Amino acid sequence: MGLSDLKVTPFGLPKIKKGSWIRIGGVRALNIYVDHHFNWFQKRMIKWCFGFTVEDDREE
Repeated sequence: MGLSDLKVTPFGLPKIKKGSWIRIGGVRALNIYVDHHFNWFQKRMIKWCFGFTVEDDREE
């Protein structure tokens, strides 16, 4: 069984036009892009409860 026998299933992620970045960590950070906009209260609660930073992102 060689590499040519392996089945490959390509998949693509849909383009997100409006979303948010959730940053976990400081110097070595993990950035997660989600398809959701957070309001100011949700951003404050995520920062206060979990210590994550939330930034809005919009693709023009």
